Amino acid sequence: MRILGILAVGAAVACGGGVVIVNNAPPPDAPPAVVTYGPSTMRYVSSQTRHIEQEVNGQVTANDVRTVIQLSAELAQGEAGLTATMTLDSITSTGGGVPPGQIAAARGAGFTGQLAPNGRIEGLTGDEAALSVLEQLRHSLADFYPTLPVGGALPGSVWTDTTTRDIAAGPLQVTIVATTRHEALGFTEYDGARALPIQSDGTYTLNGTGEQSGQQLTLDGTGQRHETAFVSYDGRFLGSFAADSANIDVLIEAFGLIIPVVQIGQDTIRVLR
Repeated sequence: MRILGILAVGAAVACGGGVVIVNNAPPPDAPPAVVTYGPSTMRYVSSQTRHIEQEVNGQVTANDVRTVIQLSAELAQGEAGLTATMTLDSITSTGGGVPPGQIAAARGAGFTGQLAPNGRIEGLTGDEAALSVLEQLRHSLADFYPTLPVGGALPGSVWTDTTTRDIAAGPLQVTIVATTRHEALGFTEYDGARALPIQSDGTYTLNGTGEQSGQQLTLDGTGQRHETAFVSYDGRFLGSFAADSANIDVLIEAFGLIIPVVQIGQDTIRVLR
């Protein structure tokens, strides 16, 4: 029973492109301003790696999955606020992360939605021709931008949120419930701009069911994620890095067999020039 590779879940997907940096930082003696998102045209590259180990009848097998996505992202001012338009410029994947046929379908696909005040993209719609890979990416892209408190963030701002996400993970339909504490640190220079670092620490649970090779599967697990993201003084997302780990039990109901799965991941997003 091959379970490896079904659980590259819960992490942000990011992508790549070029950008002209305009540093609109205030003079050093200016009071700190509230950081909110503003219009921008950016390109990003995201690298996501997952080391997955599973144990069956005392035998441990391991797999390393790596997915790299380049993404063009535009935030444009509209009547109802900022409209987010995203295009998947390229996707590469090794270790069984994304099947080749789905990669070909997803390349060049576009998504559009409204950026909520907290940074989440709402009403995200996309190119349905890219089939199932886009369904998984759509959920991740909705959370592409770092979370901000409604009204914006200042150094020292602290806020907590709880999110629920339903995704497809291989043969399983999985629900992820995450609770995350966010804290804005002091302004710093990052990637040539005055930026506000946002440190996020959270825990999550995973629960799911599905069928593989005619066998009913049940999944149950917990995980934790630590992330630092950077938003510029003038409202541009400049990148992030994160570490993620999860311990998961997959039950094959007909045999009463529990397969422990350990997943350790790293994610980086950076501006592509």
